[in-house]
Amino acid sequence: LVANKSTYPKSLPYPHCTLTSIMDPSFCRGVIRELKDNLTATYKESDLFKFYQTLDLGNLQEGTELAQSIPKVMELRKALFGKQWRSKVEEMLGFQPGSLIDKVDCAVNVHAEGCHLLCHDDVIGTRRVSFIVYLTDEDWVRSDGGNLELYDSAVSEGSDGGPRREPLPPPAATVPPTFNTMAMFSVLPNVSYHSVEEVRGAKPRMSVQGWYHGVGNVEKEEEGTLGRLKEKGRDNLGEWKQPGDKGFSVTSSGGDSGLQPGDLTILGKYVNSTYLSPEAIGSIRARFEAESSVLLRDFLIADEAKGIRGGLEARDKLDELGDGGAGKEGYKTGEGNGWVQRGPSHKQRFLEYSGDGGEEQGERLRLVKEALMETGAWYRYLEALTGLDALSGHRGKIRRFRSGYDYTVAHYGVFTEESVLDATLCFVRGKGAQTGMVDEKGERVEGDPDDEVWQSGEVQEERQNPRANIELRVLLNEIVVGLIELARLVLEQLQVLVVTVIGGTSDIG
Repeated sequence: LVANKSTYPKSLPYPHCTLTSIMDPSFCRGVIRELKDNLTATYKESDLFKFYQTLDLGNLQEGTELAQSIPKVMELRKALFGKQWRSKVEEMLGFQPGSLIDKVDCAVNVHAEGCHLLCHDDVIGTRRVSFIVYLTDEDWVRSDGGNLELYDSAVSEGSDGGPRREPLPPPAATVPPTFNTMAMFSVLPNVSYHSVEEVRGAKPRMSVQGWYHGVGNVEKEEEGTLGRLKEKGRDNLGEWKQPGDKGFSVTSSGGDSGLQPGDLTILGKYVNSTYLSPEAIGSIRARFEAESSVLLRDFLIADEAKGIRGGLEARDKLDELGDGGAGKEGYKTGEGNGWVQRGPSHKQRFLEYSGDGGEEQGERLRLVKEALMETGAWYRYLEALTGLDALSGHRGKIRRFRSGYDYTVAHYGVFTEESVLDATLCFVRGKGAQTGMVDEKGERVEGDPDDEVWQSGEVQEERQNPRANIELRVLLNEIVVGLIELARLVLEQLQVLVVTVIGGTSDIG
């Protein structure tokens, strides 16, 4: 207690502490056994997290059949909730005596293989202290993943143009989920950014996780992660550019009638001929006008697709990513030679190719972006496919989403005043069938490739011959401009690499 009290305020990137051997080891093993034998965990998933969770232990009434079946768990709950322990927490973390009230949230979270929790700061309502009691296997090792990751932050420009602190892309420190330890930190807006690293091994990462509360909402609650994800702001996604070639003009009528002589020659160097016929263009346009979006599979010609596929697989192998690999340099894997890590982590993390590194795969994708998606022929083709006119500019990025590390989170911060057309050319090296799970009855449910989630067009997979799926997604946002990716699929499929070439175009019509 004394040691943690002195080291807590000095710990980086923000004050936190880890208590070891918080229970007698045999008692801790008994808690684990009771939880496994008696509690049911429900699968929970959003674009921020993926894990299994039990009922709130704080709502479990003493004397019930369930409570009587888990006496050691109830004893642990009593200790964690008790005034004596809360007073010790106040002393260690520097709170005034009596600051932590008897309201305590507490549940058992189980992160199975592939489960994770993305970067956030826990700021909601009256939360004051976040705690995690680790009930993992005693032989847990670094390669199993599941670390608690803590993020440093830096001042950047906010949505209102003013300064604010945001988390940097890679975590600054990690806390391993060691058996019979407890991690704690104060819940602070713009400070207590943390995440749970993807679990890579077959052993479940089980923990008792919760919050101690105080009187009244935390100060500046609106500046927490939840508030940040919900706020709208000005467009700061980059400048709009004009197409690279001359003679640009807009489409004035439907079908392919707006395409100019020579356009099909430019497009045919990259685009599958299936999508260039007048009949196909008319059919795609009808679908787009009805649904405001369209997904075109196997979009590139075979030779171009084969070259990109081979390059991605080679780069994946070099970086030791996918197929069980966690990357030979952790979060730094793939950086350099023009590839730069982007954040902020509470909204996104990926590698972006700057175009000046000379890296082979980055240059190949840059060529596709510039020679296809930044030409007047491409503009006119999009106009023919969508029926939209007056496409007047573009902006885009080449991005790489590394398996187990990268993502984007849906948030209002990408909303802008003008409507836009998003065109995303996506390359995915698939693994195979959908990941299975354990249902609420504890029975194994294998993944079903015919499930409607997979039929939605968000994932395409080959059982016998995994390959790089190459798709063009075209989406009209009637109110917003968006570069919101389906990158959480990278986290759902553990051995997936996603590289996207994004060309956003504006719509004034």
